[in-house]
Amino acid sequence: MNKKKYEVVIACGGMGTRLKKISQNLPKPLFPIHSKSTLERCIEQLANNSFENILITLGYKSNLFEQSINYFRKKYTVNIDIFLESNPLGECGALWQVKEKLSDNFIFINGDIIFSIDFGRLNDFHQRLSSNLTLVTHTSDHPLDSDLVSAANGTLINQIYFKNSQKINNCHAYLGNAAIYIIKRSLLDKVAPPKQYETKSVFQHIVKKIFDLNLNFYSYNTTEYIKDMG
Repeated sequence: MNKKKYEVVIACGGMGTRLKKISQNLPKPLFPIHSKSTLERCIEQLANNSFENILITLGYKSNLFEQSINYFRKKYTVNIDIFLESNPLGECGALWQVKEKLSDNFIFINGDIIFSIDFGRLNDFHQRLSSNLTLVTHTSDHPLDSDLVSAANGTLINQIYFKNSQKINNCHAYLGNAAIYIIKRSLLDKVAPPKQYETKSVFQHIVKKIFDLNLNFYSYNTTEYIKDMG
């Protein structure tokens, strides 16, 4: 019996419409920046942090990922598997379909994020607080078009704000969601998956649902290097 559990899920199924003029027909996670794609940079960081099993969710132009992922498998000491969405499931919809194969607490990352962070310290924070969900956050220099959180006591999130919403125009929050999370797998039993036509992000779906359920979740605010290529 295969008891392998995925410690990390990388979402790479999006269409990347915002950068279409630059990336052309190449999916964002494969677009090279100084000759290295964001997906490879992500894999490299995870391998350096001693993760063993990674699952990449694919949808849009999944065939273009095959050659790169085979190259990553040879170059980095990490096991990489693929979940191919037959229909678009949004950023997080695949999680419920692979739930039983996930670690008790797993990392979720958008495939277009460039970062260099200490995952051991992040995990210690998550475990110490017995967090249901930990959002990596950083001070946003473009708050009006960012998903934001407010953590009045420094860590416990007490309010959320969706980017480009009317509510965000009147808020004083500056903690931007960095699209890197630790999710307790059992949380997926408390939150229903998005409907098939709801191609929602983790923030729009999981974060909103646990906020509505009044479950404790936390902000891990860091000055470590994190950039969204969008």
